[in-house]
Formats: sequence, C-alpha cells, structure tokens
Amino acid sequence: MPGQTGRVIYEGNSWQARCEDEGMTIAPNQRVYVVDRRGTTLIVIPESLLRP
Repeated sequence: MPGQTGRVIYEGNSWQARCEDEGMTIAPNQRVYVVDRRGTTLIVIPESLLRP
C-alpha cells in the first residue's frame, strides 16, 4: 500500500523501509536500491525505475 513501511533484507539484516515516492507501491520480492536512511528506516526506490 502506498506510503506504508515495509521490510527489506540489506547486508543480511532485516530493516524497516519506505519508498522514496510515498505514492508508489513496491511489490513483495521486488529488488530495490537504498537511497537514504532516516534513523532505522531505509529509504528505497524500485530497481525498475533505474532500468530503461
């Protein structure tokens, strides 16, 4: 659901994560890139945004 916090595996650990674009939904098991960190929450974007 857009704007919700989810979880990602990063460097072997589970982290809370949010999409940089809060209006976007990221499907389960979709690859993402970490673009920032806010406290213990990673800010991510879907890999598909970076591929042509």
